[in-house]
Amino acid sequence: MGGEMILFVEDEAQQLKYMRRLLEGEGYRVLGAQDGVEAVELHRRHSNEIDLVVLDLRLPKLSGWDAFQEMKREDPSLKALVASAYVTPEVKSAIETGELLGLFVKPYSPDLFLARISDVIRKPAL
Repeated sequence: MGGEMILFVEDEAQQLKYMRRLLEGEGYRVLGAQDGVEAVELHRRHSNEIDLVVLDLRLPKLSGWDAFQEMKREDPSLKALVASAYVTPEVKSAIETGELLGLFVKPYSPDLFLARISDVIRKPAL
C-alpha cells in the first residue's frame, strides 16, 4: 500500500466518519462524499488520483447507481465497489460483467472490507 486514494460515498455522516478513520488507519487517503452529486464532482476533480470508488446505492440528490454510471462514462477504467443494504438487478448484472468489482451488504465486517479493498486496488484496471 502506498497511500492510494479512495472516494467513499455514504450519506450517513457517522458511517462516513468511521470508514474514513478505518481506511486512513490503513494508510489510504480518503475523499468523502455524502450524496451522488458531490461524489461525481469529487471524481471529476480528482479522477487521476482516485484508485477506487466505494459507494452506497441510496444517496440523496443522485442515486449511487446513477453516480456510478456518470463516473464510469467519464472514466471507463473506474474501479468501484458497492456497499449497500440492498442490491438491484442492475448491480447484480454489473458485478457479473465486471463493470463493478464487488458488493458489500451492510452491515459488513471491517476486516473483510479492508481485505477486499486491498485486493481490488491491486487488481489491474480494465
